[in-house]
Amino acid sequence: MKQNLIIFAIGVLVLAGFGVSVIAGFNVGQAQGIAAGRHWRDNAFALEKATMALNLSADQRARVEPLVVEAGPRITAIEADARKKKHEVIDNALTQIRPLLKPDQQKKLDALQKAREDLHSARDRVRALTSE
Repeated sequence: MKQNLIIFAIGVLVLAGFGVSVIAGFNVGQAQGIAAGRHWRDNAFALEKATMALNLSADQRARVEPLVVEAGPRITAIEADARKKKHEVIDNALTQIRPLLKPDQQKKLDALQKAREDLHSARDRVRALTSE
């Protein structure tokens, strides 16, 4: 009985620690702009972070800001083009793999491809709505 209580207490502590780490991570992410749709892989955001880390004067910030703003859409276009090319390569490989599969595997592949397309179209809709 005492051993079960100790195991239960350890489990509660582990879950509490996990909860605290999730909350702390969210707060850090929010402070870094991640909650605002920004991600560490967002290169435009990385450019903003780099300029923030340089402790620019007000005059320097005023001159740098237009450059950062101008680079954002260009970076986004490059990323979109790269994403399109990557999907073309994936689709081409899957087209070549499909004839090698059994009928049940082909059905599963079709479902996976449909789910991937749905996911990407949903991401595109989210990006369009949040960029307005």
